[in-house]
Amino acid sequence: MRRDLERLGAEMSAMGEATPDINARIVEEEAGLVDLRSALARNQEQIEVLSAGQRAAAQDDPQHRTAVVQGRISLFLDTMTRHAQVRVEDRREEIAIEIASLEEQLGNSAQEDLLSSHLPLVNQKIQAKAVALELEHHNDPIRLDPRALTLIADTRQGPVKMPEMGSGHNYLGNHIATMLSLHEWFNEIGSPVPRFLILDQPSQAGFPDETRGGGFGSARATLLNLYETIQASIESLAGAFQVIVLEHADLDEEPFRSAVRARWRRGNGEALVPAHWITYDSDE
Repeated sequence: MRRDLERLGAEMSAMGEATPDINARIVEEEAGLVDLRSALARNQEQIEVLSAGQRAAAQDDPQHRTAVVQGRISLFLDTMTRHAQVRVEDRREEIAIEIASLEEQLGNSAQEDLLSSHLPLVNQKIQAKAVALELEHHNDPIRLDPRALTLIADTRQGPVKMPEMGSGHNYLGNHIATMLSLHEWFNEIGSPVPRFLILDQPSQAGFPDETRGGGFGSARATLLNLYETIQASIESLAGAFQVIVLEHADLDEEPFRSAVRARWRRGNGEALVPAHWITYDSDE
């Protein structure tokens, strides 16, 4: 027992001598641990700064924003699918009945009845303009043939189609009378047909711009009568219809004079195509 006590005392003495070294080592390790914790905190701050920069850059990327929106939409639809019941109503029979009704309204017989009802009213307008323009066969009933797309005058000798009615004046007058009458009718029934008409030189080549100085007798009066008829049609529609005319004749009388918006002449330097657009010699 004495030997054991001596051995134990020697060990205790050795341990006592080593205690300062152990304490110093503990202090050293604790100091290292503090340094590691500080370094870890700095690394974490750097990671957060980099992550914030990446998020900011991603927000400016259109593809990233698109992906984010798609993800949100997908999430919303998935949620709605899980939490809401989608009820599909079978309306096939109702739609089939509606289709059949529309097809019946658009059937050949219905269209023919509607056309037969409207054509006499349009023909009345054409007849009135033919009288105002003093066209050939203006005293005979005139009708529009929608199948042949021409006018027909019903005379005692039989039907006369527009190509058989004579001069260019009749061709021009019948065309303008028909177009004006159709536009008036379209306006009256609220048709979506655009409310304008463009005419290119109704006076034709036989009526030059020298008419501004007078002359040409009956030809001048005929052209003026044409523009009076056009003006009457415009006024009857109270601003709901516009006629744009490109004309080389230049009349001093009304309603022509006040309706002129531009005079394109080589002499005054004004033209539909501006001179500075032309890059080549006009004599070539």
